[in-house]
Amino acid sequence: MKKCMCVCLLILSLAASIAVAAGLEDVYNDAQRYFRRGDYGAAIELWTNIIEAESSGTSLEGIDLSTVYFNRGLSYKRLFKWKEASDDFSMVLGFYPNDAEALYQRGGCYKMMGLVDKADADIARACDLADSYCTAKMLEDKQKKTEKENKYR
Repeated sequence: MKKCMCVCLLILSLAASIAVAAGLEDVYNDAQRYFRRGDYGAAIELWTNIIEAESSGTSLEGIDLSTVYFNRGLSYKRLFKWKEASDDFSMVLGFYPNDAEALYQRGGCYKMMGLVDKADADIARACDLADSYCTAKMLEDKQKKTEKENKYR
């Protein structure tokens, strides 16, 4: 009887986890829709719900938490909430330290917060990782540096 009860509880627990995970996918999709419509506050609330679910131990099958933080960061940025946005982009960088887009976005937030040195460092690092994040001047400098290095090989 006890074995049967334990197995039943395990099955119920697994079924509940699957239902929650499926529900979180719906929440994620709704957040994406709100973001596309420009309702950034509603999108932030839904992405926050996903983050809170993960921190309470719920499995996020099919959902990349770094993407949730990135999307919430973009939403905060659209609402001019620079500190919150930079915090979320920092979370992304905790998962993927060489994410050029997160570095670039965080650099933009830092610039708006008046943290010019931090902004310049993030944007320069993003440029080092991908040319698409470089200004014309940065690309020119990068090319000169490469030519100089090749000259001495």
